Amino acid sequence: MTGIALAWLALMLLPVFTSMYYMLYYYILVILLLPFLIKKIIDKDNTFYNKWTRVRKKGFWKNVLQAGLRSFIVMTVVVCLSQLFGNGYTPSKIVSGVPAHVLTGLGLFLFILSFIIGIIEWYENEKKYNRILLTLKYQEKDLL
Repeated sequence: MTGIALAWLALMLLPVFTSMYYMLYYYILVILLLPFLIKKIIDKDNTFYNKWTRVRKKGFWKNVLQAGLRSFIVMTVVVCLSQLFGNGYTPSKIVSGVPAHVLTGLGLFLFILSFIIGIIEWYENEKKYNRILLTLKYQEKDLL
């Protein structure tokens, strides 16, 4: 919980320590992140348990591909935004300034990394789900 709050605070203070481009848009984006971070802090095991019970019925590969695609999009957006705010480079300027074989290699690397992240996310969610399931089973035993 405190790690998320400290990360958000670091994002708010980052422009104090380094030069930034498009400051207004940077702060708007950081402030828009706040509700998502608060939801992440408030999200309890019960919410996760209900959601994962539903999601895991889709199967391993579908979830891995969804998580991998989500990771790929997040990594791409983070890199583009960091280049925009940190160096003033727009995505079109980045793409036009990098050779095609480098972009292809980077895209392939991100794709493979995203797939690995999807697999890790599945196993981490399963571990958390099984821990909650075990806790619920023991609580049910105690009530009897």
